[in-house]
Amino acid sequence: MALTKLRRSDEASRELTALHDFDDGAHYRYESHPEIYPNRKGSLVPFALRWLHALIPTRIGNRLDRLYTLLDFVRGRIREKGDDCSVELCKKRERFVMSCLLGFHLGHKEFGVSLELIKELIKRDPLDHVLVSKLGYVQMQFGDVEGAKATFNRIEKSNENLVGRNKALVHVVAKDYAAAGSVRCDQGDGECVGESADRVVVNLCSMYELAYVNHTDAKRTLNTWITRVAPDDFDSSCTRI
Repeated sequence: MALTKLRRSDEASRELTALHDFDDGAHYRYESHPEIYPNRKGSLVPFALRWLHALIPTRIGNRLDRLYTLLDFVRGRIREKGDDCSVELCKKRERFVMSCLLGFHLGHKEFGVSLELIKELIKRDPLDHVLVSKLGYVQMQFGDVEGAKATFNRIEKSNENLVGRNKALVHVVAKDYAAAGSVRCDQGDGECVGESADRVVVNLCSMYELAYVNHTDAKRTLNTWITRVAPDDFDSSCTRI
């Protein structure tokens, strides 16, 4: 854990390699230590250690095989437990691993796989408005703007800031900057897209980088609009042109 936090992934990987296979043999079973764990059965390996074992290869070689193996393991535990009260914990872990896989695939612009993962996650938690919004974002990567609009409409009555951001992104993808600038993101503290907050512009530019091959031209158009409407102290370098 410490090596991972220090981003010394190679060393962490070597430490984990020195361990026995978590599920092969009796090394890490409660039954192997009856004097310490009487009347207990199952694996001694905590989920956090399994998670580190799966995570580290993604940092040193972009390998996802262990993450998918961990997902299979968690799903196997869910099937084994049936109606056991701890099955809810396993389901949370399943969603956690799937969300991590989703983040990895989105980061590598693997939108087809991302779309399938998001749909599967939404089936498990249809009231997760942030997840529904992510589905809309992926639809926009495919050029399905109308589909994204329909997805965003499903959460029209959710968090006002989230709804405002979704509307603004739809306008930006359509290159309707005036409409995007008029959308309020948060009535509570007065922040809106029209005020050109640095972090909002960074997010918009990230969307361009994902959505367009020639994203530099699109960002130049955005930068020209920002120059007209932004305050004098706005840092235009956040457009990353």
